[in-house]
Amino acid sequence: PPRARGPVLTGFRNFMMRNIGMDPMQTVRQEPPFIVTISPSSSKDPDRRFSFVSQIDALREAFDDEKEVIIQTINFSKLSIKEQVQIVAESAVMIGACGGGAFTNMFMSKGSGMILYYPEKPRGPQHNYPARLDWDYFNNQGYTRVHWMPTGTMSRPKDLEILVKLVKNEIETISHH
Repeated sequence: PPRARGPVLTGFRNFMMRNIGMDPMQTVRQEPPFIVTISPSSSKDPDRRFSFVSQIDALREAFDDEKEVIIQTINFSKLSIKEQVQIVAESAVMIGACGGGAFTNMFMSKGSGMILYYPEKPRGPQHNYPARLDWDYFNNQGYTRVHWMPTGTMSRPKDLEILVKLVKNEIETISHH
């Protein structure tokens, strides 16, 4: 009979975290400071390589007076696996592009949230249609909330406003659980 994938994915995540000496039962921090981690240029694929300059600027402006929220940018490719997992597990919200660079998000703590940008119309010979592997994985992992944002309009004022509102909502949700 068909079975849900959530328990299998969570079991794999927990096994991997124990393997590197981390507690897989860690939940997201529910009091300040809330860490929002942005992963710029996390993919080698040009369709998913973004600097996130507009998004970083919008979030830093929105949370400028708040000492309760830390906006950080991390280049995960320069870090060890354990360092990557520690940063992700400590983050209340992760922001990045779908693809291989987003895989580290599987180690997010229970109750955290992520915002992933995806190309609506991938280009290049290897892409006859949009890849949706990330959609399947993150929508089924069950212990975090995921939001999907299109890359085609990601720097428009309305999309930046939506991003800020999503991050504020995630922090509000986390702080009240």
